[in-house]
Amino acid sequence: MEFCPTCGTKLVLGPGEAGIALWLSCSQCNYKKRLTETKLSIPEKSLGPPKDDIITVMDKKEDLTNLPTVRFNCPKCSNDFAFQWRAQTQWTDESATRFYRCTKCGYTSRD
Repeated sequence: MEFCPTCGTKLVLGPGEAGIALWLSCSQCNYKKRLTETKLSIPEKSLGPPKDDIITVMDKKEDLTNLPTVRFNCPKCSNDFAFQWRAQTQWTDESATRFYRCTKCGYTSRD
């Protein structure tokens, strides 16, 4: 990104005369500069974190006693209480996933 030395406006990339060369031009004061370097870097689109960077949010071996307890009917042992937590498992514009872990048998489910 370059700025106009005359007025400080961001220079815009455009074709030169007869499409022979590329020019950087100012929309405010009509300053023009011929682009001499043809290396244009295009960033690669990231589709998410690399598989090595995946983090386990809650592991079955962790101490869950500091999490809130809510009423939840466990489908495995019919216990009425479970630890509850939320984690952002999808994109940030979607709501967080709610997890429940039975206080008796340790069965985990999501909402």
